[in-house]
Amino acid sequence: MDAGTAAALVGVFAIFNGIGRPIFGTMVDKLSLKNAAILSFGLIFVASILLLLGSSPGALAVYVIGFSILWLCLGGWLAIAPTSTATFFGTKHYGPNYGAVFTAYGIGAITGSLMAGNLRDLMGSYTAVFMPVAILALICVFIAFVMMRKPSSS
Repeated sequence: MDAGTAAALVGVFAIFNGIGRPIFGTMVDKLSLKNAAILSFGLIFVASILLLLGSSPGALAVYVIGFSILWLCLGGWLAIAPTSTATFFGTKHYGPNYGAVFTAYGIGAITGSLMAGNLRDLMGSYTAVFMPVAILALICVFIAFVMMRKPSSS
């Protein structure tokens, strides 16, 4: 794609990132924390598969849809993470606990970017990144489905 299209798409992806917060915040309220997390991981899996398919020449629309979904979910985690922190760790020490969760989110972003860059250098394309992301998303769906339960109030 040309530089102008790439620059315009950065803005499109930023919009999806921004609207992910209220969309997933509403999903947490309406569907439950667990179901919102499962939906997010499922969408990340779908986005990864679309990005694998959209990496071929002439598949710009598939690429844009895949990255839009991915950025929607990435923004959505900024609504899911605070709620999950309060749900699983309580509100007594919410500030430090959420600080640790948000720091882990940032470390994951930096580490993921570095690993994606290394994979691109090794394989010659960013396409190599999407299959591991898809696999990890499926693992996360399973973990959320099996293990993500509201703690008992005993």
